[in-house]
Amino acid sequence: EAAVNGDADQVRQLLRDGADVEGATKRGTTAMTMAAERGHVDVIFALFEGGGNVNAHTHHGHVSALMGAAQSGYADVVEALIELGAPVNFANKNNATALFHAAGTGQNACVRALIKAGAAVNWQDVSGASPLMAAVAGGHVSAAEMLLTEGGAEVDLTGKGHRMTALRYAVERGQAAAVRALLKAGASPNRVSAAAPFASSFASRRRWCTVRL
Repeated sequence: EAAVNGDADQVRQLLRDGADVEGATKRGTTAMTMAAERGHVDVIFALFEGGGNVNAHTHHGHVSALMGAAQSGYADVVEALIELGAPVNFANKNNATALFHAAGTGQNACVRALIKAGAAVNWQDVSGASPLMAAVAGGHVSAAEMLLTEGGAEVDLTGKGHRMTALRYAVERGQAAAVRALLKAGASPNRVSAAAPFASSFASRRRWCTVRL
């Protein structure tokens, strides 16, 4: 409860009194993961001082403290965890990293922090999606542009298996602003998708995507 409430002093006292810093729920949630997803950076340092694992993650899904902070938008916690040794490219059961969590929820400050820390921008999860695809699928144009301009993401990267591009993701979901950003970055509207027609011909049949390809 002290970790959840952000009370770093109480956390330190509990640890001095013998509390198990790695005590976990049935799901594998620890004080470290709870503090991270709530943005309590002081608690993160207190737990680390007490021997807490900065790469703590749930049993089901392997969602790490870094992923929780990234998805919740706490860039200071992201930076602190990485500073303390959390692996930036640790992947969950779907092979998605913290960068997917940040990009897919439009947490721009966290996207930038992860890129600066060396996160793999062209990493692909089990479905073949990349952080860029996650960003455009959710309509998070600023995050997508950051991945392209600051991270050097490959604009026409195709997914393993389905071989879809980020542009295809954007067109299919009617994300016109994302389509414009991708085209500006050099995305090919005629890149073949093994699981679907060309992005340009697909878009022509979608009234809600009005970007001229």
